[in-house]
Amino acid sequence: MNGSAEMTGKLHAGSEPPEGAGVHPARITLSFKALHAPVLVRPGRLEVFGRGRGRIELPGGTFEVGGYAKWHEQVGDRPRFAPAFTYVTLQGESAALLAVASAAGQYGFVLRDGRTTRVRRLEISPLSLERTFRAELEDGAIIRGVTRALRSTSVPIEGVRRPSSTVVAETDLGQLIGNINDWRPDA
Repeated sequence: MNGSAEMTGKLHAGSEPPEGAGVHPARITLSFKALHAPVLVRPGRLEVFGRGRGRIELPGGTFEVGGYAKWHEQVGDRPRFAPAFTYVTLQGESAALLAVASAAGQYGFVLRDGRTTRVRRLEISPLSLERTFRAELEDGAIIRGVTRALRSTSVPIEGVRRPSSTVVAETDLGQLIGNINDWRPDA
């Protein structure tokens, strides 16, 4: 799978943007190349790890980026963003982990040696700068890790802020980097 996206609009500066359009004109172009076949993690939602490249054009200059990337698509109608969840996505040179824990259950997958194995269960400590997790896979393997937040942000969704952290993780799969999103609509 290969993909691309392009955006022209106005952005906010900073890690805690308000709702609505920003004031800084920008143009972003992205490309994506998958490392494996997309995984349908639940009905209507597919996820795939890969490599990405991007170009960000701002009034102050143009920036090129490249590295680990993840593509996801979700289709279907729903009246709200979602019930509460914690979403973990971590990637390294030879492995990746995507795991979600919510009241509706846990799901995800691990990519090892070019093959995917589904996540059966995710346990993760509460939102903090350092978190521990344990993911149980369908094949019985257990992946444990400790994440450390490198940068924390939040975005407004449906009148509530959704925190997110860019993290580095020491795991049974080696050192990985990625994100953890925590959505608590009733907080």
